[in-house]
Amino acid sequence: METVCQACGYQRKSTDQTPEWECPACGKAYLKTSHGSPRSLSGNAQNSLPESGEYLLDEGDCASYLAAHYGLPQTYRDSFLRRMVIPLLAMIGMLTLIALLAAMCLGSIKHALPSGWLIFATFGLMSMAVYYVASLTKRGMTIRADSIEIVQASSTQVIRARDILGYATDYVRVYRSSGWRYAFVYRPHGRPEERVYFALGPENLKDPRLLGLFRAMRNYGKSSLDQLLNEEKSGKLRMLDQFRAVMLCLVDIFIAWSIWPLILTMVKKA
Repeated sequence: METVCQACGYQRKSTDQTPEWECPACGKAYLKTSHGSPRSLSGNAQNSLPESGEYLLDEGDCASYLAAHYGLPQTYRDSFLRRMVIPLLAMIGMLTLIALLAAMCLGSIKHALPSGWLIFATFGLMSMAVYYVASLTKRGMTIRADSIEIVQASSTQVIRARDILGYATDYVRVYRSSGWRYAFVYRPHGRPEERVYFALGPENLKDPRLLGLFRAMRNYGKSSLDQLLNEEKSGKLRMLDQFRAVMLCLVDIFIAWSIWPLILTMVKKA
């Protein structure tokens, strides 16, 4: 059975070229991370490593980890289904609602206001919807040797590695929907602790460097990293995303079949 690093979870392969005492993924010595002699763990045991107890990174040590393992920047993004397909299907529905609202108002304000104002307002709202949905596709997290850059839908935030205290994973429920929420916990110089949330596809944790970073830091969230990994392994998250995409696709088909002909009829009558 191959040796498994307890710092990052990487299972050593027979083809690895690094010394036997050093983990090929994170570069840590097995003796220092195992509190004794290196142990061999099965795949299930690897995913059930406890997150409580003594953490391998103290305050400010995140900078050392990033400097050692992220000499070349690495960008992590959400899955293609969440980042591209679902926003695109949602945008089609949003544009249809805007067009329907404009068609309903066309007859009532045609004589009161010039039609150009309505056209301008409609295309303005459509442009804002397209811009917002397009910005969602750019969300991601870029890790560098000295900082972590988090790109949101309408903002970009850079946090210094030496300010990071840990991370937080929470399974949140809002109305009838639920999902995972991720955040870095950091303390800017002279200020209280803050959290910056980011989008992350659970499949990104297959990268041993990123998984090792989270394993080594303290979890400030209410849900454990193992829960997330087990749910990703079971395929529940992918099935939920696929269900959402199918439902949005059916809604768009209904819109194309029923609402758009109604919009065209209302425009012709006006």
